[in-house]
Amino acid sequence: MLERKIVTGDAARQDIVEGMQQLARAVAVTYGPVGRMVALEGHDGALPTLSRDGLTVARQIVLEDPAQNSAVRIACEAAERTHDSVGDGTTATLLMAASLLREAQRAVVTGSDLNKVCEGIKRGVDTAITHIRDHTIACVTSESVQQVAEVASQHDKEIASLLAQAVTRVGQQCVVRVEAGKGRDSRLSIQEGLRIRGVLASRAFVTDEHFVKARLEHPLLMVHEGRLEDPEYLVPVLERALEMNKPLVIMASGFSSPVLALLLENHRQGRVALCPVRLQPGVGGLSDVLDDLAQCSGAKVLGRVDSIPGARPCADDLGCALCIEVSTSESVVILGEKGQPEAVGERIHLLSEALKTMADDGLKESVLERLSMLGSGIALIEVGADSEPESSERRRRAYNGLQAIRAAMQDGVVPGGGTAALRAIPVVEQLAMSDDVAVAAGVRSVMQALKTPAMTLIANSGVDPEPVVDRVMYGDGYYGYDVARQAYGDLRVFGIIDPALVVTTALQNASSIAIALLRSQGVCVMARDA
Repeated sequence: MLERKIVTGDAARQDIVEGMQQLARAVAVTYGPVGRMVALEGHDGALPTLSRDGLTVARQIVLEDPAQNSAVRIACEAAERTHDSVGDGTTATLLMAASLLREAQRAVVTGSDLNKVCEGIKRGVDTAITHIRDHTIACVTSESVQQVAEVASQHDKEIASLLAQAVTRVGQQCVVRVEAGKGRDSRLSIQEGLRIRGVLASRAFVTDEHFVKARLEHPLLMVHEGRLEDPEYLVPVLERALEMNKPLVIMASGFSSPVLALLLENHRQGRVALCPVRLQPGVGGLSDVLDDLAQCSGAKVLGRVDSIPGARPCADDLGCALCIEVSTSESVVILGEKGQPEAVGERIHLLSEALKTMADDGLKESVLERLSMLGSGIALIEVGADSEPESSERRRRAYNGLQAIRAAMQDGVVPGGGTAALRAIPVVEQLAMSDDVAVAAGVRSVMQALKTPAMTLIANSGVDPEPVVDRVMYGDGYYGYDVARQAYGDLRVFGIIDPALVVTTALQNASSIAIALLRSQGVCVMARDA
């Protein structure tokens, strides 16, 4: 029989700290270019997999003690946020969170005021983030883009090179699809297509849990400008998709609860593969963008003011596409079938001509956004591998590399290998001179956490980290230590740079979860009755 077990006070925090330390030890071995693989047991008869990704390993950890396991689950949520935001820095998030929690707990146990320790952590983290942001440089060259991708993809040079080529050819905000290749070789191709601002109406329609997205091949496409309120309105469309045995993508401004319930029921029963997409307005609103989509896919825009009252959609109102991908956070990808690339080209030509005669800045911005959606192209990277586990691992690396590139182009880059965090320590140390002992203890916790990524990287290479950290911490510019070569030098020459946004996001999320766990005075878990 299962019953609730409640642990409170210092005992609860001690369980939380111990759970975090076990998690940190498990993921630390994967960290950096000399990190090791971890074998992960398969579920329901699936083959075991190998991974060097800290978050992937952390997701598989289940501790016997339920209170300690609760801390692991909460910490994984912080790493997930880092992953969703910037695609990299998840292991650093977990390592710094564990360090912050351990050091702060020591201060609290010795009598420091909990709230003031947390205040010191916040001050130290804010100061470190400001220092890191103030020392970024722009990421504009193809070489720096490839270096960022190489670090984020765990030093997979082939994947990094393809990502850099993709961004160079179709732009920073390009849509990049990553698929399993048919052989050992990986390759890049550019396809015609367009981007639409839209997200999954419900996570229940996800087809790829790892990347949290839905992907449908050769779907029918329904485009509706307004909100769908009446389930009966969709019946002819569902029947048509069932008759043709094709997936169906429905794009609309919104979906009522009864409409979503109808779609979920059909989806769960396997009648029709469905993907409802909630459209989001761009600079110029939805109407013109939907015209672009309709023109390129062969669909008709339904639900407009001039529509015939009471009319239901028919087969002629539906468009088609080669492939559609949509996630809970990113744009929809549309790839046209035969003949559609010409439609895209014609649309681009018309908009470009109209742009020449426009005087209104607002209209220009709207047209430029539409041109970006139509003309950026779709980069397809087919990842080669010798086995399915290797293919899955390399595709994950490619996704992380792409996210890191975008983060680097957004906020610039800093020295990698934990160097940027180390350089912030002397600045944070000035805060530790506070007259308040508890606040100073919180600041010192941040100083120790800032050392953790570099210390772990160096320790994994078999070198004593303390002398290296002391030497790099007070260095200048991009001077640092390459753990793979076991040599000091210019990190830009070594290709070791990190997006500033990855470093600051990891630190911010680590401190957030550490403070939340530190303030936990009780843990309520399920325990088996002895």
